[in-house]
Amino acid sequence: MIDLIRKNRFFIIPYLIFLFIATFFLILYTKSQIHIYLNQYHYPASDFFFKYNTHVGDGIAVAIFMLFLLFIRYRYFLIMAGSVLMTTVVVQSFKRLIFPEIVRPSEYFSGFYELYIVPGVDMHHFNSFPSGHTASAFGIFFMATLMTKNKNLKSIFFIIALITAYSRVYLSQHFLVDIYFGSLISIVICLLMFYWGMKWGNPKLDNSILNKKRVF
Repeated sequence: MIDLIRKNRFFIIPYLIFLFIATFFLILYTKSQIHIYLNQYHYPASDFFFKYNTHVGDGIAVAIFMLFLLFIRYRYFLIMAGSVLMTTVVVQSFKRLIFPEIVRPSEYFSGFYELYIVPGVDMHHFNSFPSGHTASAFGIFFMATLMTKNKNLKSIFFIIALITAYSRVYLSQHFLVDIYFGSLISIVICLLMFYWGMKWGNPKLDNSILNKKRVF
C-alpha cells in the first residue's frame, strides 16, 4: 500500500494539500460563510464553463469510463465497478439515511440570502451531504491515476477532479464540506479496491475485449 501511495504522489500530495486548506477554512468559518464568500465570484465565461464541466461527475461519465476500461483490462473494469458500487452505497447512505435533513445551498439560504444562480441550471434542494458528483469525478480520475505511470497525467487528473468538484460549489449545488467528504470517500474506497484488485491472481483478468494485455 505504501508503494502504491508513493507511486501516485503526484495526485495524492496535491489532494492532501487541498484537504489541509479546506480543513483550515471549515474549522475557522461556517459552511454558510464560506459559501457566501465564494458565491460572490461569478463571470460569464466561468458560468458557461462550470455549467458543463460539472457533468464530468455524472453517472453517464462513470459509465463511459467503465466501458473504456473493458478495452484496457477486465481487471480495471471490475475494480472500478466495485469502487462505484461501494462509493454509491456509502454516499447514498449518508444522503438518505444518516443525514437526510441536510439541505443544499438553494434551500439553505432561501428567504434570508439571495444566492447568485447560474442561468439555465436546474437547482437541487435536498440531500446535500456528501456530494455524489464529486465522488464520481474523483473516482474516475483517481482510478485513471492509479492506472497510468505518467507523472504529468497524474497531476492533470487531480486538477480536473478538483475543478469538477468545485463546479458543485460554484453552481450552488453543494457546500465546501460536501465536496470535501465526497472526494475523501471516493479516494479511500478507490485506493483500497485497487490495492485489493491488483492482487487477484487470475491472469485472464489482464485481458480485454481486444484480447491483449495492455497498460494504460
